[in-house]
Amino acid sequence: MKILLNFDNDKFITNMRHIILIFSLLLFAATAIQAQTTWQIGFPNSADVTATLNDDGRFIISGTGAMQDFPDPFDVPWFDIRYKIIRVEIQNGITTIGESLVAFSKKLTTVKIPSSVTSIPNNAFFGCTKLTAINVDVNNANYSSNNGVLYNKTKTTLVCCAAGKTGAYTIPNTVTSIYEFAFAYCENLTSVTIPSSVTVIPKHAFFGCRGLKSISIPNSVTSIDEWAFSFCGFTSVSIPNSITTISASTFQGCSNLASVIIPNSVISIGYNAFTLCGLTSITIPNSVKSVDDYAFYGCTGLSTIIIPNSVTTMGNSVFYGCSGLKTVTIGNSLAAIGDAVFVGCINLTTISVDTNNPNFCSDDGVLFDKNKTTLIRYPAGKQGSYTIPNSVNSIAKDAFGSCKGLTSVTIPNSVTSIGRAAFGKCYGLTSLTIPISVTSIEDWAFSYCWSLTDVTVFWTTTSSIVSSESMFYAVGVSNVRLHIPQGTLSIYQAALEWKNFLLVDDVIDIKEALSKSMKIYPNPVKDELLIESGELTVKKIKIIDVTGKIVENSTNVSALLQGIYFVKIETDKGIITQKIVKE
Repeated sequence: MKILLNFDNDKFITNMRHIILIFSLLLFAATAIQAQTTWQIGFPNSADVTATLNDDGRFIISGTGAMQDFPDPFDVPWFDIRYKIIRVEIQNGITTIGESLVAFSKKLTTVKIPSSVTSIPNNAFFGCTKLTAINVDVNNANYSSNNGVLYNKTKTTLVCCAAGKTGAYTIPNTVTSIYEFAFAYCENLTSVTIPSSVTVIPKHAFFGCRGLKSISIPNSVTSIDEWAFSFCGFTSVSIPNSITTISASTFQGCSNLASVIIPNSVISIGYNAFTLCGLTSITIPNSVKSVDDYAFYGCTGLSTIIIPNSVTTMGNSVFYGCSGLKTVTIGNSLAAIGDAVFVGCINLTTISVDTNNPNFCSDDGVLFDKNKTTLIRYPAGKQGSYTIPNSVNSIAKDAFGSCKGLTSVTIPNSVTSIGRAAFGKCYGLTSLTIPISVTSIEDWAFSYCWSLTDVTVFWTTTSSIVSSESMFYAVGVSNVRLHIPQGTLSIYQAALEWKNFLLVDDVIDIKEALSKSMKIYPNPVKDELLIESGELTVKKIKIIDVTGKIVENSTNVSALLQGIYFVKIETDKGIITQKIVKE
């Protein structure tokens, strides 16, 4: 068999020439686009200063006067090609270096600063992790450099340490102040010694120094500002006794920080101060008065916390997500506690409160207000069932949040309000009974209770039904049976948040619903019965003995003999009968 190919050589060559020509034009166009490597960046006149990026990686700043500032590094015109910058050469005539000039230029190794420069911002070379050399002309009257560190002329101010600097570094004794971000992203520094001439460690001074294994802070330092040591790599730190406040986010993200010594001089621990640290233990001294929001958020290695008697306030989510926390002891002075303080503490089993605390108490490891009218926090590590005390009328926000081991809960008729996300993520909860006394349920109250199969409610009128947006968020309510009073089906079919349940109206009698709406106590009773009627109006009260004889028409039973009686209460919605014991 022969296969014949009709091949036109001249036409093939012509086509190839066209293809080569088109490819060359495209390559030229791409090259032309990439050739945009010159920018006018003077201020206030942009033409006064020119920035040029050469093919060899030299970034040359020429002209006279000040550069334009770029507060956001993403706004610099060369940001997308900053990876090409290897060397910055600022020529004589430039007076002010712009903000974020070459920030995050990961290949930058050298910066040359002429004698004419009078102002350098703290973030000009921010995040340049391979920068090892900052060279200042010896004739510059304002700045000097030594071994990759930029200072003012007299070396009293440390402006910037080249982020590529490695090993140990001792700040000279001449330095009295440090710029913000001065050591930021110096990822290969292993230790830094701060001299006693320094009094303030400013914001972000050592931000992101992940290789930093030790830091020496002298007693001369009276202020450590926000984010000063966030995301550093050291395993321990001793805060000097000259410090009174641990500022916001001071040690945030120090995942290797296992221990810290807080001196008795400290009176406040700031927002996010130790968030996501690797702490395995912490001693809060008896000098501390306040612990702010998220102070120990996500410190999963903590197992025991003692809140000393000096602490009067704790902010929101202070120990949120401390999954290793097992016991908490609260002192006698705590007067205010924020929301979600112990949410996500999945192994917490006991919260203890000093009996002399006038504001809070604990019972069986559960945190309440002093009068036990508000249930503040049920420890998420507790397992099985729980009966809320009859004294409680309010279940606080997040009170049972993430209590994955809670299988059942009994809510008494005394409860009138259930807070936001109060039972959120109680994955083990299979059934729920909401008493008729409840008049307020906030958003997300039972969200993510995936195992619910049965919910029982007792409201009998449209106006009394309680609901809120996303009350059962992420619960497949179409598969959950809702047990309602007999004869109320049409009401619940029109009720927000309830109409999508599997409605069952033949299991609860109206009388039973009414009885659950009223609280009669004490029982046993000695002298006087107390009656809380909720939404019911009491018309008549009768006390009946076991023979059926009416022996009293009031709540005063002091004259009755010891024994069993029945209290019969006529209300505007029906008659309720309950057995009582006379002491």
